[in-house]
Amino acid sequence: MLQLLLLLVACAPATKEAYLNDYKSFIERVGDERKEYGEAKWAAVRAEYKLYSDEWYKKFENELTVKERMQVAGYEAKFAYYTAAKKTSEAFDDMMESLRSSDKKSLRAKIERYVEKDMEDDIKDLYKEAKKIGGETLEAVEEVLDELDIKY
Repeated sequence: MLQLLLLLVACAPATKEAYLNDYKSFIERVGDERKEYGEAKWAAVRAEYKLYSDEWYKKFENELTVKERMQVAGYEAKFAYYTAAKKTSEAFDDMMESLRSSDKKSLRAKIERYVEKDMEDDIKDLYKEAKKIGGETLEAVEEVLDELDIKY
């Protein structure tokens, strides 16, 4: 993991264009491959995402046009969706596996356990991510309107 992080830092994009292209490719790759990721891969992906969304974003922030900032906000929204969907998918997969095994008592117990212990947190997480995405979109629109000197 440490080696991967060092490699990523060493491969930091040199230009704004490279940053945007690499970020887009990263998000597309995560979207395509996310169902195959195990916990170790997700940890590496989250570390790489942090570089794109934080460290490298700050490096090019002042060079980004409004349109490019909106692209970045879209990448962040997609990544938030992918990570939130992962949690929900795992819980559903566990329940479906119990159903396939025809062990109705086990399924019932897992559903009850999920409802009692995890469902509320998962719903809160999904709500928080949806709210975050909505807030980021609103902020991007407000920036565009401010840049265009349009009162709202």
